[in-house]
Amino acid sequence: MTFSDWILDPVSAKRAPDTPSAADADTAPNELTLALAYHLIAARKAIGMSQRELAARSGLARTYLRRVEAGDANVGLGVLLILSRVVEKEPHDLIKPPSKSSSRES
Repeated sequence: MTFSDWILDPVSAKRAPDTPSAADADTAPNELTLALAYHLIAARKAIGMSQRELAARSGLARTYLRRVEAGDANVGLGVLLILSRVVEKEPHDLIKPPSKSSSRES
């Protein structure tokens, strides 16, 4: 098989059961956008930062941050890194699922 044959060869991969399609996974809100919303708001409030100040320090539009904090925006890795630095958290801490006890506290 030549390289061009290999490139043009259709792949018949199957998703594991209960795995969303890429289109479904990219539709906000989803697990990650909701986790980010929860943790970003908590981190911002813990350091006494307003949404306006977060927008100014991150260089992101406040309207965009409103969507992020509502879980309605899919955030790229670059934006995740910027937000994590501004609120002084590790990126993985902002997207991990909230614990059941912490989600009851809000």
